Amino acid sequence: MFRFLDKEEEAKFRRWARDNYTPFTEISELWHPVVQDECRKMCKENQIHFQCELDGLSGETLNN
Repeated sequence: MFRFLDKEEEAKFRRWARDNYTPFTEISELWHPVVQDECRKMCKENQIHFQCELDGLSGETLNN
């Protein structure tokens, strides 16, 4: 159902996702699989960032 993208098109689709998707919101099945993949990567990146912040807070709390 989705067409194959060349490298330039794929980069544009990934850029679109970065510019338009808000992490942890719904990822539409209607979006191209490349866009969906980039959205999932963004969620994973934000989850790791959030977990690092939590780990840092718990470490600060333990040291006080």
